[in-house]
Amino acid sequence: MKKITLSMGCFVALAFQLSAQTIGSSWAPSPWRGNEIHYTENVSGVDAGSAGSGQTWNYASLSDDSVNVESIVPPAGQNSADMFPAASLASVIVDGDGVTLSSYFQTSASAYTVLGASVTDGSATGTFVYSNPFDLFRFPIGFGQSYSDDFESSVTALGFTYQRNGTVQVDVDGSGSLATPFGAFPEVLRVKSVETYQLIGLPPIPGVSTSGVVTTYNYISAANPGLLLMTYIIDDDNIGNVDTTIAFSNPNYVGIERVNEESFSMYPVPASSEVRISAGTPISNIELFDMNGRSSAVIAANGSTQAVIGVC
Repeated sequence: MKKITLSMGCFVALAFQLSAQTIGSSWAPSPWRGNEIHYTENVSGVDAGSAGSGQTWNYASLSDDSVNVESIVPPAGQNSADMFPAASLASVIVDGDGVTLSSYFQTSASAYTVLGASVTDGSATGTFVYSNPFDLFRFPIGFGQSYSDDFESSVTALGFTYQRNGTVQVDVDGSGSLATPFGAFPEVLRVKSVETYQLIGLPPIPGVSTSGVVTTYNYISAANPGLLLMTYIIDDDNIGNVDTTIAFSNPNYVGIERVNEESFSMYPVPASSEVRISAGTPISNIELFDMNGRSSAVIAANGSTQAVIGVC
């Protein structure tokens, strides 16, 4: 009896350990939050760490080459949003050169799905639209999980339009603790994704490959929903060019938030000629959207807490 009781105790302990490092759909990002992402590019002498359970991944001594702020917002009104009607959120990053990257995702109880992206410098725009999207994560996420997902996409950039098709192999290959310059994080899962792609319809361009492999290690924790605590990317274009980038997030960053609805009022509703808006904090501008989610007007409020909008 003692032996059976001891075995049951070990089983319960193991089950608790596994469930503690299982991540559900509540991890998925949601609009009206921000994230500060630090980048270290062309990394040498730093690997992605070991696979397996009970790992300790220590990257506390990393330094960054650049820092960008990511805003998680509703898709409506963002660059090229009409090309991603199924999106439930957008990730918007503006770099130091004024280039805006808007990435679109769909969240559900079963998956966090990549739909594509748009990048613009204000004068030119490139798009990356998945006709057959792939799941970045499938919920619940647990150590040992594995799946393969095919993808098909259309890329328009620099005057070219071509297909980027392939397969992503995902393996949750590690669990343990992670240390970054922003602290130590227990109960972390490492999700390894190997993306093998082909470029179809791209004219021959000297020095440009038409295939490649992108290996990504994402480190995530249920205690930090919506955050990729660290991402380690190896981009191999199959012609000898291999770029390695590490990105790590600042969980303490205080980003954008929805306006406190208790301090916001709009009246009269319904209105026949004008709508008055009052807020407890200064308003820089007001953006109006039509019934299809398209931006129809931006009205400057110039820091006032009151605004009047004519309606028809």
